[in-house]
Amino acid sequence: MTAYGRGSFGAVGFTPNQYVIKEVTEGESDFDTLSKTIAHSIQNITHNVSQIQKLISRIGTKKDSQETRDKVHRLTHYTNQLAKETTANLKRFSRLKVPPSDELKLKIQSDRYAEKFSNAVKSFQASQRTAARKERASIARARAHSSSFKVLIQSPFEDVPKDKVPSIKRQK
Repeated sequence: MTAYGRGSFGAVGFTPNQYVIKEVTEGESDFDTLSKTIAHSIQNITHNVSQIQKLISRIGTKKDSQETRDKVHRLTHYTNQLAKETTANLKRFSRLKVPPSDELKLKIQSDRYAEKFSNAVKSFQASQRTAARKERASIARARAHSSSFKVLIQSPFEDVPKDKVPSIKRQK
């Protein structure tokens, strides 16, 4: 079983530069393994949203850089993948075959994870919208600055018809 996240929950851990494979502990039930993986994934999504928000706060300021934007894009991409994997794990978790005595426990845990995951995804989506809005505004400012610069270097006679532009004649 693979899932995205950090830790030793049988998941693939993410570091900014690489994926690290973690082993599943022997003797863990599917319930325990999936439960730990889902909990850890939700925690990672929440942490990533926090990191994304910190990076977004730099966009459009003096601390803005291409590196900051690249980090936002990488972290957003990774978090999106993590959310997809967590969705699949939540479905698998809710369909687990458990003894009748554990069915209520499974339902309660499944509902709790679904609610926490939903809240984490809503925060993530809000961060994505904020990032897109700030990047669009930053690009618009850069374009406005660029076009105002062009105006400064234009010929003062650009709006005047050519036959009305004074010419310099050399005297011999």
